[in-house]
Amino acid sequence: MAEKARGLFGAQAVETAQQDVIDRSKTRDPAKRGWVAMTVRASDIAVIELIRARFLAATGRPISKPEVMSAAIAEGLHILLKREDFGGEAADRDQS
Repeated sequence: MAEKARGLFGAQAVETAQQDVIDRSKTRDPAKRGWVAMTVRASDIAVIELIRARFLAATGRPISKPEVMSAAIAEGLHILLKREDFGGEAADRDQS
């Protein structure tokens, strides 16, 4: 998932988000750690957080982590990020 995200968000954005997740995973403070305690790779958490930020910017409404995971699993990350509601262009317009 992180490899595709590098192409969509840029390597620097993914690396910065991933380092933030790693830093938060080292704290014992649950308020700072957030949902990093889950057994998910730091790179995947970083990508999910970037997707959530992109969705919020595009729609003005937050999206939950389970919604992102469900959509990414159902559609595939590259298709998901082309959807207009995720801030991308519609997939059918990309193909024409």
